[in-house]
Amino acid sequence: MIGEGAFGKVYKAYKKDTKEVVAIKQLIKEFLNGNPKLQELYNSEVSLLKILSSENIIKYIDNFNTNDCCYLVLEYCNQGDLGSLLVKHKRFPEQRVISYFKQLLNGFKDLHKHQVVHRDLKPENILINQKTLKIADLGFAKQIQGTTQTCLGTYTTMAPEVLEQKPYGLEVDVFSLGVMLYKLLYGVYPYRSDTGNLRQVIKERIKNIKYNVPEVIISDVMKDLLQKMICYDRRERITWEQIHQHPILQMDTFGVSLLLPAGSVLQMPDNNQEAISLYKKFKHLMVTDSDYECKEVMQPGFNVNSEFNVAADKESSNEASHRSEYEALKQMDTDLKKKESVLDCILDASLKYNHYRQQYVLIFQILKHICKIPKESRNKIVQFAFTKKAYNMTIKMENSLSRGQNFFNIKYFEEFKKDENYKNIVNQMMGNVDDFYLLFQSSKNDVQQILLGLQQEQQRKTVLIDLLQKELVTDQLTDNYQCLMKLALSYDYRKLNNLESNDKFDQQTKRSMFQYYIFTRDMISKENQFQQTEFNFAGYINSIQQYNLEDSIHKFKEIVDELGLANIKL
Repeated sequence: MIGEGAFGKVYKAYKKDTKEVVAIKQLIKEFLNGNPKLQELYNSEVSLLKILSSENIIKYIDNFNTNDCCYLVLEYCNQGDLGSLLVKHKRFPEQRVISYFKQLLNGFKDLHKHQVVHRDLKPENILINQKTLKIADLGFAKQIQGTTQTCLGTYTTMAPEVLEQKPYGLEVDVFSLGVMLYKLLYGVYPYRSDTGNLRQVIKERIKNIKYNVPEVIISDVMKDLLQKMICYDRRERITWEQIHQHPILQMDTFGVSLLLPAGSVLQMPDNNQEAISLYKKFKHLMVTDSDYECKEVMQPGFNVNSEFNVAADKESSNEASHRSEYEALKQMDTDLKKKESVLDCILDASLKYNHYRQQYVLIFQILKHICKIPKESRNKIVQFAFTKKAYNMTIKMENSLSRGQNFFNIKYFEEFKKDENYKNIVNQMMGNVDDFYLLFQSSKNDVQQILLGLQQEQQRKTVLIDLLQKELVTDQLTDNYQCLMKLALSYDYRKLNNLESNDKFDQQTKRSMFQYYIFTRDMISKENQFQQTEFNFAGYINSIQQYNLEDSIHKFKEIVDELGLANIKL
């Protein structure tokens, strides 16, 4: 047995002919016959599963009845449910949640094609099979035309209009999905539901949801989506169509091209491309858990001669045959477990290499942003510091790849090196160093000219001059990187102090000039966050670029105070 509910149990079984592992949901007829509504919901679930066909919805296989029970045969999901996975991880990084979100939206496309509302969306009802999410437990699902009013679901994720027994349609799942996304990101639900008068206080609790939590790192774009989904008024709530147009759905794609000063374009691959390719390559594998020794047996009414046979350790009359089948299944489980371990290792390695590349792609994005600023107004010292760091990152990686070194101490590194994905990584990352070197040399020449100017000034900035001289004599990244960034910001912050009233620049240019300060400060203060493997770089870039001029100025002034730029001795 792999699960149990109020009205029945769920068993793990296998098809005798193909050895395909399945899940069999058993409902006792006594409960169904005594509850017409429960019978109606069961019949509805079976009917809906037969017409749904998305890879992100649990797959229907068969259903049959005995004298005592009804049985529903479904796809077996070998990785449990999202709720159990969340208990293990506490919460998920935004990048992973976006990936989950996209899969769920794909499942909802099929639901909406048939005008189906789920009504009980929560992490426990999202199963996982070979890393693919499956919307499951359609017991409360219903095909509707227009609206309905039945109050069904779970209080924790239930939309207010369902709770208040008002007419509702497909939009209730938007609310529930938003609540679930919040839980995945923050590790807790957005508000308490453990009260008998939730119906009276739900509006106020939604209003008081906290989206700015210090220990949770998510982009402003994601916060915007959550606030629009977890909206009390169904008329103001974001629609399914608007969700599919929301910028968050582009946030796990971090492909960029940067126009370099020389006019060349350096193309960077899409974010998570390795992981996506790997998933497509291995998703056909079926990896089951080791729970073949299920000690539960089906009820006496179960037809043991049917197409399905429960995996149990109770020996039957044909003991030798069953023992042989059991040993074969156990060996299959062992072999697939090893493949799963290697696959997980390769996936993890791909993500690490990809994340490493994203860190210098982030620098490219910031440099691209700086290119919006007129050349004479750019902070060339900041550009020099950025390009030096990126160049050192790429040359360090290229040296490792060219020597076949295990850069991240990966367990199955030799297997990883044989994988096509590793070859793609080598091809994609080996060519970056030349482009960064050219960019670094260009920035270096600019800073040499600035140094000459500083040396000729009457009020010499000796601290800045000494540091620049030290940094120019070596191409290696030194411990002075962050100090150089602070000095560079302090060097021209006074010029930006008067920028707001300067009529020489339009508002867009002013925004760009203030925003590069934010980017530069974050390269100093958020380095630990940037190093987290699944940090959402694209969401981070997008959220800052969404600041209007007023917000950008406000952030700039905060940075001046935070870093004490007015008091730094140059």
